[in-house]
Amino acid sequence: MQACVAADVPLVRQAWQRCVERLFPPLPTDALAKLFHQFIYDRYSEPQRHYHNLQHLEEMLAHLTQYETAHGWHGDYVPALPINQESDACLGLCAESHTSNAADAVRHDWTGTVLLLSILFHDAVYDPKRGDNEEKSAELAMDFLQIGEEQYKGWRGSLGIAALTIPSPSVLWTDARAARFVRETTEDYILKTKVHLSVEPVEKLQLSSPPTPSAAAKSHDDPLHVFLDLDLSILGHPDASTYRERYAANIQREYSHYPRADFLKGRSAFLNSFLSNPQWFKTPFFFAQLEAQARRNAAEEVTELTAELKEREVPAAPQA
Repeated sequence: MQACVAADVPLVRQAWQRCVERLFPPLPTDALAKLFHQFIYDRYSEPQRHYHNLQHLEEMLAHLTQYETAHGWHGDYVPALPINQESDACLGLCAESHTSNAADAVRHDWTGTVLLLSILFHDAVYDPKRGDNEEKSAELAMDFLQIGEEQYKGWRGSLGIAALTIPSPSVLWTDARAARFVRETTEDYILKTKVHLSVEPVEKLQLSSPPTPSAAAKSHDDPLHVFLDLDLSILGHPDASTYRERYAANIQREYSHYPRADFLKGRSAFLNSFLSNPQWFKTPFFFAQLEAQARRNAAEEVTELTAELKEREVPAAPQA
């Protein structure tokens, strides 16, 4: 299954490049490549990963691109992955027209970077046998930010008085308030992936009366909720066979160290706990697109797991 891990991941690379541009000084190509492999590529290509790999990140970023293209942030935030030169040029330069105070300006300029960092790092540490993956992933993200700060400040210091003549680009470490926001918010987002369903949505949504496309388009969504919906987006894949092959079967591979019967019981209990929750996707945009199909996919998986478990529990017929 590692073939898909080694495949090209253009959105992952684009997200990485955008983060590096906002966190690091100018670096040689080989230094950037080394950082990418150290923090992202090599980690998400580890042999124990079958679902939680680079393809998972690529899929999340594809859904984010779809969201920002079809929905957008209504001017509240700079897009994480600008889709044209005009929006790209706006990066970090448009706060005045959308914000009323310094804190709002920071959120406007840096929420997109938080989303990209959270996506890239949320599963950076992943071992199915341990229970602190989210905490360790958040720590790794903080280590990455620390390296960026140290390298940027070292680079500025090496320039001496010449640094005063360099225009101040949208680099995080030039603004202490922004640096604190990115650190704290990125850490919080990653840790929230451990408690998906305990994060309350802004609006209680129901499949019996789902949000209309117009209502979904007008919704001012919490970026945390968008991030959490992206993480669960595979659950709502419109093709049930792809759901089984890309997600369900690969989760089974990641937990193959458990006895089969124990896995069947544990996985069924996990999915049933999800199914008992009235709302999985927190934003109207993703709820309308994915909620119903996600529940169908999960229910079918539970049916298959339960049937296999029953077969294993049937005692063998006595030999004549």
